[in-house]
Amino acid sequence: MFLNLNQKYNIGNCFFYSVRDLSSDYVPVPRAFYFYNYHDIFPSKKITTQAGDFREWEVTFGWSENGKKYFLQGGWVNVLRDLRLRRKMVVVFKLVCCSRYEIVAYHKDGRGVDFDELQQVANAATPAHVVVIDS
Repeated sequence: MFLNLNQKYNIGNCFFYSVRDLSSDYVPVPRAFYFYNYHDIFPSKKITTQAGDFREWEVTFGWSENGKKYFLQGGWVNVLRDLRLRRKMVVVFKLVCCSRYEIVAYHKDGRGVDFDELQQVANAATPAHVVVIDS
């Protein structure tokens, strides 16, 4: 009997990741998601992840030598830090095009992360640039 992964696991253009390790430098990409969306053709190594209008990060798409494991790496720690992700939070990755993902994050109680609030905090923490002009 042929197992249709798309029906059984409802695979489409999204996958989720539950944050377990704050020092992890990669996110595993489900094999069913990979084959459904990329059809065994490796995507561009450079992937852009975007959290609403808040921010974009460049991460790297990688795979194991035997081609059986896929992951996002090389920049994931910046996403963890900038979005202030914590253990047991869930991040949903939505494939927008071959090399771009939109991400949405949820607290462990199900509340969505407010990216606008994060942007305000980031703006407040950024020192103002002062230009001194000699006269």
